[in-house]
Amino acid sequence: MEQTFDGMKIVTARPVSNWFNDIHTHPRVIAYPTHPRHLQRIVRDTKTFPSPLRAVGSIHSTTACFEADTGTVVVMKAFNHMSLGVDAEGNPTVTAGAGARFFEVAEFLRRHQLQFYVNVEIGDLTMGAAACVGTKESAFPGEHGQVSSYLQSVKMINARGEWVEIPSPQQELDLQTLRSSYGLLGFVYEVTFQVKKLTAMAVRHRTFTLQEFVEFLHTGLKDLEKQGTSIMLYLDPFTRKHLFMGPRGLITAELRTYVDADPAASTRWQWKLRNFVWRDAAPRFAHLAARFVPFRFLRNALLNTANWVNHFFLRTVIRGRNTQPPAQIIRYPHKGGPGKYTFSILAFPEKGYSEVLSWYFAFCQRHEAKHGYRSNLLSVGYRTFQDQRSLLSYSYEGNSMTADPVSTGTPGWREFLAEYHASAEKHGGVPLFNQTPGVTAGAAWQAFGQRLRKLARIRDRLDPTGRFLNPFFKALLEEPLPQHLGHSMRKAG
Repeated sequence: MEQTFDGMKIVTARPVSNWFNDIHTHPRVIAYPTHPRHLQRIVRDTKTFPSPLRAVGSIHSTTACFEADTGTVVVMKAFNHMSLGVDAEGNPTVTAGAGARFFEVAEFLRRHQLQFYVNVEIGDLTMGAAACVGTKESAFPGEHGQVSSYLQSVKMINARGEWVEIPSPQQELDLQTLRSSYGLLGFVYEVTFQVKKLTAMAVRHRTFTLQEFVEFLHTGLKDLEKQGTSIMLYLDPFTRKHLFMGPRGLITAELRTYVDADPAASTRWQWKLRNFVWRDAAPRFAHLAARFVPFRFLRNALLNTANWVNHFFLRTVIRGRNTQPPAQIIRYPHKGGPGKYTFSILAFPEKGYSEVLSWYFAFCQRHEAKHGYRSNLLSVGYRTFQDQRSLLSYSYEGNSMTADPVSTGTPGWREFLAEYHASAEKHGGVPLFNQTPGVTAGAAWQAFGQRLRKLARIRDRLDPTGRFLNPFFKALLEEPLPQHLGHSMRKAG
């Protein structure tokens, strides 16, 4: 049922799903605010808008972080304004409403010869989410790989229904905490990010066997830093270098370098072509193979052939000496269709990444041999440098690299992830609360420890009634008992 309340549209008795349509929540109310006063009304009117309150954008999350069963989902899409500015040091900034989508703001910046520092692939990321949830992208030397690291200020409605601006001497909440707050501390409705001058970028690809890449990691990363080059990886545990000959396991590295060239003369076709394959062609083919090829040997042969073609395509076609960085950003359909895919992100310390990569390839191969399941798209990996601007940064302790399986969600995906995540904990895997399906409190506390305890205490102080706290985050923020104590209590019970 739809009605208007104080000039704001509200809908009742309608489920809300994520983009991939595999996670659903059943709020009592869905609200569509258009003004900060609506947000204040939502927070203060607990009868009309029951807890928990969860703000949503495009909902590309792969976890239940947006769940609000019997509560209120708040759709922020009306907050979509954007404008340019300059900070106190003279650096360019962009201010945008929380509901503006990343690709829209990036295009706005491009028209003014500006760009984001971090150009994430998921262009439907909304700016409110960009400010306070986990994101990842390969970082350039001297820069960060998380969008929120460049957040300069926010305007929000807190858990008491008050208008506040962060940073502010009058507020105990700081930007470092806010960047990892996942909507737990209030409604963020306007954000300001530092941006920079639009810069031309060269891109090339290089394919390695697993052994070749392990050797490259020992010396090549330092060389890339000296060259100012970022590295993103396409990880393939199953395909052979010569398709049917040699050991299994290929890695194609995407190498990007800012160059001194005229951005006005730069090209975008390379990224448009890559994005078409990534967004549509590859997942659509994998989906059809899973659906219509019942024979495991033949299905694997088709997937291996398609992956081999992808490596060849990246290496020989997707390259250029002067391309536009914002063109990397992918605009997705409103909801996933036949070409949809899902993923899970885990970050690992860079120092041990060669061992992690060898383990990951062997794990995927063993799992397929034992259970007949493999993720049917190329996995990906990203390198980010140490970054402490966000309290729950996955590279807080040092440089990190990720190993992220990608799939069209075929039967066996959830079981594969559960086993992968459990094993990855032993290798120091760090989750993202919005992009690591099945993340557990144990994994979260092992990864973040004191930093997660700090967030939990700040949340308790700023939202003592749990107005924004849903069951998903309540479970993650409750510190698990030490194993020996938990065992003793179970015996006593």
